[in-house]
Amino acid sequence: MATVLEHTGVRERETTFLSSIAAGRHLPPTPILFLSLFAAQAALVGLTPILPQVAGELGVSTAAAGQLRSVSGLAAGIAALAMGRIARRVGLRDLLVGGLGGLGAGSLIGATAPTFSVLAAAQVVVGASLAVVLSAGIAAAAAWAPEGSRSRVLSWTLAGQPTAWIVGIPITGALAGVGWRWALLVVPFVSATLALVAVRSRQKDPPSGAGAGVGALWRRPGVAGWALGEFHAYSAWSATLVFSGALFIESYRATPRMTGLLLAMGAAAYVPGASWRGGGPEPAPAGRSCCWRSWPERVSPCSARCARGCGRARRCSRPSRSSAARERWLAARSGWTRRLKRGSRS
Repeated sequence: MATVLEHTGVRERETTFLSSIAAGRHLPPTPILFLSLFAAQAALVGLTPILPQVAGELGVSTAAAGQLRSVSGLAAGIAALAMGRIARRVGLRDLLVGGLGGLGAGSLIGATAPTFSVLAAAQVVVGASLAVVLSAGIAAAAAWAPEGSRSRVLSWTLAGQPTAWIVGIPITGALAGVGWRWALLVVPFVSATLALVAVRSRQKDPPSGAGAGVGALWRRPGVAGWALGEFHAYSAWSATLVFSGALFIESYRATPRMTGLLLAMGAAAYVPGASWRGGGPEPAPAGRSCCWRSWPERVSPCSARCARGCGRARRCSRPSRSSAARERWLAARSGWTRRLKRGSRS
């Protein structure tokens, strides 16, 4: 999750969501991309508070039902590797339309699945669509944002993911009392539909054309290490996310509603951490530009676009709030250390 990292002073025109669509006007990129990544994560986390219910009704063990996340993850990985070739022929707007349509279709198929095999097939559709929405959404944050506000748009785009954890999981847990099929359908399908309507309000954009291949990107300094770190982080996060709900329900006898609230509380703890680490960027080292101040521009797939012209950008002249807080903490700690040393001598 990313918070707003920099206030650039460039503000998009304030307009309501539904009135803009009804009037045929283009929505700003921020609500479109926020909704898109919200829908992608809502489809991903939908199984978490209802996994034991799904396993019980479809006649499989909880461990076997947890492999649904492995199936969707494998589909997402394959789709992500294919995104480079697809993006050379299809524009970002059409990629998002296809991905969001796939999320809605996969959620509908999964909610009506008569067997475990059909549900697994639906998760393949969801996983592949998630990869498309995530890749195209982050790239669109750079392509669609006005010059000078890319960091802000990208930050709000990425904020759609943890918002889905904090808002979507409790709703899914509450709907589990009606039935796991409703719980699996409502949040992903509704959010994907809203995002699809929002994306279609934009005109089609041209394909990205030829660019650097995966092999060339892999050979760039830092890319391989970052990708390996992301691989391990997402592996641990996915395993925890899938089976934590089953742990609360089966071991601690929590209800799906309570499980959803507990998981949302855990996700909410991410927000102040992201505000401290990401919202308050470190001061730029000497000779580096303000593009080094925000972590999305360093680690996102669209970093090449976001950081274009970094060498000519202005130097950072104002320290961030979190860096100032860290300096105060270090000064206080130094003072405590000196007092302790004086006390030990006496």
